[in-house]
Amino acid sequence: MTNTAKNRLKKLPSWLAHPRTRAYTHATILLLGAGFFLIAGLKFEVLTEVPLEIDKAQHFRVGQVTTALLFYLTYLGIIARLLIVGKNKGSLTRFLLWFPSLLVVAMILAVSATLLFASVKEYFDFSGVGNPEVLDIWASFDGAISVIPSIALIMGLTPVFIPLDTIMQLPKLMLTDVKTGIKGIDTYTEEQKTHQNIKRSASILIVEDDYMCASVVMNFFRNVNYKCHHVTTIEEADEYLSIHTKTVKVIVLDNFVAVGRGGANTTGGQWLEQLKTRFPKNSRPFLVVVISGHTEFMGEARDQADLILKKPWKPSDLLDFLRTKKIIKSQA
Repeated sequence: MTNTAKNRLKKLPSWLAHPRTRAYTHATILLLGAGFFLIAGLKFEVLTEVPLEIDKAQHFRVGQVTTALLFYLTYLGIIARLLIVGKNKGSLTRFLLWFPSLLVVAMILAVSATLLFASVKEYFDFSGVGNPEVLDIWASFDGAISVIPSIALIMGLTPVFIPLDTIMQLPKLMLTDVKTGIKGIDTYTEEQKTHQNIKRSASILIVEDDYMCASVVMNFFRNVNYKCHHVTTIEEADEYLSIHTKTVKVIVLDNFVAVGRGGANTTGGQWLEQLKTRFPKNSRPFLVVVISGHTEFMGEARDQADLILKKPWKPSDLLDFLRTKKIIKSQA
């Protein structure tokens, strides 16, 4: 594969997710589909039959074609609006959700306009232009009604394409997530190696199942000369703390972490409630810093934490706290 082809392949997800691409794709599919069903509807009379009289049959066909043409022109206007939304990078999905209502209006306008044209034509016939007959209006109306099944089919199928707007954005979103995930794992791996190379015992126990968040905390403590030990479940944290109680100075805890072995699901708050019997807050040899995006769910366990930070958190807040507690020297 040439470099040009590779570059085009890389740009494909962004091109698909672009509002203009999504808008034109929708427009093409919807216009071709609507045209096909309307033309097919002219050949099949589902609700009404073509009159046997030649004159009435002509009015029937005129009503059919007029209604189909007016509906398609109105539909074309709706699609034009779709393209404007795409060009201006508006909410394409939000606009598509209005499609069914707009199509009902388009159908009513098309049938009403056909009936109006037929009435105006008969009015001029009564004025001496042609041969007036009220039944001609009814024949035109029957022709208009015969197109309604096709319009109904278009109305029913149009919302099916609404998820296409989201589907076209998925490749870019997935690619972004993959790149972010790979970068996050690489960052975490490098951070983990750095801490493993530190010979002294780990003074910081990090309980966090998000590797990106764990990397940030590990980087913070490495910069203030502390080694970290990272676990992803409460079960692992409990085991590590039981063995290294004398060396752990700070526990950095997320409230919601991964499920432990055997399906045990203990939150950070629940673990703190369990720890208070073994390590009363006023006499325990370590500090507990809760860093969570859902601090509002801590409940009574909030009282067991020495510091609570809500994600995204400021390193300066943690730094000031650790300086106050003499964990970090002021010049660090």
